[in-house]
Amino acid sequence: MFKPFAFTLAAAVLLTGCSAQSGAETQGGGLADSLPSLTGDYVWTVNAQKSTVKFEADYNGAFSADFSRFAAAIKLNPDAPETGEIHAVVDLSSVRADDKDVTNNLPTPAWFDIKMHPVATFKSDQISKTDAGRFIADGTLTLKGISKPAALTFDLKTDGNAATADGNFTVNRMDYQVGTGSDFKDESWVKFPVKVSVRIEASR
Repeated sequence: MFKPFAFTLAAAVLLTGCSAQSGAETQGGGLADSLPSLTGDYVWTVNAQKSTVKFEADYNGAFSADFSRFAAAIKLNPDAPETGEIHAVVDLSSVRADDKDVTNNLPTPAWFDIKMHPVATFKSDQISKTDAGRFIADGTLTLKGISKPAALTFDLKTDGNAATADGNFTVNRMDYQVGTGSDFKDESWVKFPVKVSVRIEASR
């Protein structure tokens, strides 16, 4: 019996911050080819070896998984976030959970359906900074061909031309038809909320 569910990205995955020539292209393979080429002083290049995209869900207790292939194009001036934009893509076939059965089942039609929908994407050109100093990227998450509004909240620390971002958001898996069938249409086996988190180390 398949255990937990898994969701993606996010968006995002957000701050997977990189340009088309960045380190994330190595990690994401040809994924970067689908992203726009951004220019300017505040285009960030991700350190793919030190960045992660993960999620957590609940199946009789928490479980986690991550994606090993992702790419993003990000332009973000911390002092003028409203001028920024984020474009991120995640290869859903690269998911690995802390349970072998989960890893094997996530690509199937009931879950990610990677044959029909091999990637998830997140896009935002509405980035703002809160009074508390955090950032919010209001955008659109697309998964299994379904697009819904998604807001990624993240902390950003900069040191010269280096930056570290830690962000997360929570989605309802059923909004994207992730976990279909009679066993998973309610929360008896797998809870609806899924928390997506990212940690990005980048430079410009």
